[in-house]
Amino acid sequence: MRGIAGCLLGGLVGMALLGSAQAQTLATAQGHEPAWSAQFGDKRFDFQAADGTRFALDVEARPGGSPLQVGLQVRGEPLLLQTERRLCHDLKSGQPFPWQVSVTMSGRVYHGCGGDPALLLQGRSWSGDGLRSLQFEAGGRYSAQLACNRLQGSYRADVNGLSLGQGPMTRRACADEAGNAAEDRTLAQLARVWAFDLDAQGRLRLRLTDGAALVLEATPR
Repeated sequence: MRGIAGCLLGGLVGMALLGSAQAQTLATAQGHEPAWSAQFGDKRFDFQAADGTRFALDVEARPGGSPLQVGLQVRGEPLLLQTERRLCHDLKSGQPFPWQVSVTMSGRVYHGCGGDPALLLQGRSWSGDGLRSLQFEAGGRYSAQLACNRLQGSYRADVNGLSLGQGPMTRRACADEAGNAAEDRTLAQLARVWAFDLDAQGRLRLRLTDGAALVLEATPR
C-alpha cells in the first residue's frame, strides 16, 4: 500500500521508512498497554501488538524533507503513524529513548518509544562526580578521563539499561593518596552502573546498583 507523506508540528525528524537521512536512528519501536513492537525498514513497516493487531505494509513516501508523518490504510481502516525526535521513557522499564512514536488505528492509539538509547549518550562530553570527561562513541566504546588516569572500555545501552565494561587504563599515580582514593572510588562506581537517564536540565544521571547516581554535565564536542 502507498503511504502519504505530510507535515507535523515543528521539531519532528524524518523516519527510517521514509528514506530520511536519519534512517539509521529509528529502526525499532515498542510500547505497552498493550505491549507492541514495530520494525522500520527500507519502505517497509511491520507492526504487532499483544491485542492481536498485526500487519506488514510496503510504504512509498512522496518526495520531501523532514518533518514528516505517514497516513496508511490497513484492511480498509485508516492508520496514522507519527514520530518525534524527543526524549521518551519506556513505560515499563523507565529507560530513555530518543524518539516518541505513536500508531493510531481503529480509534486506538499505541504510544511508545523508539530508536537507539545510545544516541542520547553520544556526541557530547560528560563531566562531574570525579570524572573529568566521559565520552561515548558509536560502536559501543567509551573513554573516561579520571582524576589522574585515562580509562577505555565498552558499553551497552538498550531497553534493559546501561552497562559499562572496563578495559585498558593508564597507571599513573596521583599526586597524593586522596587523589588515588577518589579515582578508586570512581572506578568502583562505574562498575555499578546499571541504567541512565537525562533530567530536565539535560544532565546525565548514571544510576548505580546501590541506589546512588553519578550526575554529569554535558559539553558539546
